[in-house]
Amino acid sequence: MTMEPTELDNEVTQDIRTGREETVDRTAFPKVTGWAAIIATLVFITTQFYFQVSNRKAFRDIYETHFPIVERNSINLRLHERIMALVELAVTKGDAKLEEEHEIFMGALEQNQELTQYTLAPAKELGRAYQLPSRENLSAIELEIFRLLKDNNAQEARRLFESDRYLYAGDQYTGALQEVSEQLSTRRDAILESQNKSLTVGITLSLVAFTIVLVFWLLVMRGYALNLRLKTQAEHLLKEEQARTVQASKLSTLGEMAGGVAHEINNPLTIIQGYAEILGQQVKRNRLDPAQLTKISDGITATTARIAKIVRSLRTYARDDSAAPFQAASMGMIVDDTLSLCQEKLKNNNVRLDYTPPAEPIMIQCREVQVSQVLLNLVQNAMDAIDGHQGEKWIRVELNKRDQYCQMRVTDCGAGIPPDVQEKILQPFFTTKEIGKGTGLGLSISRSIMKDHKGRFFYDQDHPNTSFVAEIPLAGDRAKADDSKNVGPIAS
Repeated sequence: MTMEPTELDNEVTQDIRTGREETVDRTAFPKVTGWAAIIATLVFITTQFYFQVSNRKAFRDIYETHFPIVERNSINLRLHERIMALVELAVTKGDAKLEEEHEIFMGALEQNQELTQYTLAPAKELGRAYQLPSRENLSAIELEIFRLLKDNNAQEARRLFESDRYLYAGDQYTGALQEVSEQLSTRRDAILESQNKSLTVGITLSLVAFTIVLVFWLLVMRGYALNLRLKTQAEHLLKEEQARTVQASKLSTLGEMAGGVAHEINNPLTIIQGYAEILGQQVKRNRLDPAQLTKISDGITATTARIAKIVRSLRTYARDDSAAPFQAASMGMIVDDTLSLCQEKLKNNNVRLDYTPPAEPIMIQCREVQVSQVLLNLVQNAMDAIDGHQGEKWIRVELNKRDQYCQMRVTDCGAGIPPDVQEKILQPFFTTKEIGKGTGLGLSISRSIMKDHKGRFFYDQDHPNTSFVAEIPLAGDRAKADDSKNVGPIAS
């Protein structure tokens, strides 16, 4: 019955680590693609923002500068034409009183030119390119005409009005205003043409960029869907490997207990053999005493019951119930059956086992084999820990009710675990035993089992001796157990 679990444990360990490495490698693809999709999206958004700002600036210049200037330039032209018509009327009628109206229109023209210059001010390029024409010379001639009319010199006023000097100045001012309007219109058309080309390029680039971004995000979605499927497969594989690890740990513990169990069965067999020899001698001598036969029969029955109990415990413990449903079970019976597997080994190692069954049954909702495994792991660890202890060696198992939990405490005569080791004892594959004497999985598996049972598993730092505690929900209270209590004070 002796077995060597080291090779199997190494295989399980390697499989779990390999599975984790493969999962990490596979999840790298969606991450890389995701970053690429995010960068492409940012580039797309930045490009769109640039085009929007650029187009907005160009159209803002057109609506806030070009159009107002063209409009004001038209007003200047209409005021100029009105002033010249007013001068012509004054010369025709010889009416110098129209000078007041002339001053009003001149004021309006000057005010409009100031507004035009104000509109040009923000657009520095336009301000440098377009200088509004001056009407100073033309206004001086018109004032001279009105002076002549006041002096009753209508003939000289008409001659000055019809002179090439006045007509040329008027045409020059009109042409300058029209030239400014034409240049502004040409520049506006050029800007609109440029923006039209820019919009065409922008729309084309936007479609290309959007297609690239869409492809990247489709790859991200596909990658994460694949990753989710692989993760599910990896979790399933990990659960299978964990189940194999738990089973290997159980077989390892059975291997360590094998010698004691064999001796535990051998003793009752020797007793039965002795009873059989006594019966044989009585038959040969024809001395069958009913009272003695009854005593022998009772002894054989009790001894076979003892063997049956050990065999039942072995069969129960060796069974794989990782997929079994949670059922109500007596915690006292689980502990009693489990301790029967290690009684002989405790005796051979001169270890006293202190255990008092509870006064009344404590029913828990559990998988019996897994709870038995937790207890056997703790007892085995305690025996290994106190192997070199000087003085009386003992292990105490206690069962108590604590709120909605059944608390199972296993304490040994050791003085506790050093703080630096406490941080690591629940880590998988961590062990302080010599190579070949331990897998480092017992405590880690025990904690996982308690977590599956919605219970707690922890090392009691406040106890003067080495003491581990497993708390399991009572029957009917498992669904109410708080998941936040899955891990106790010491958990790494």
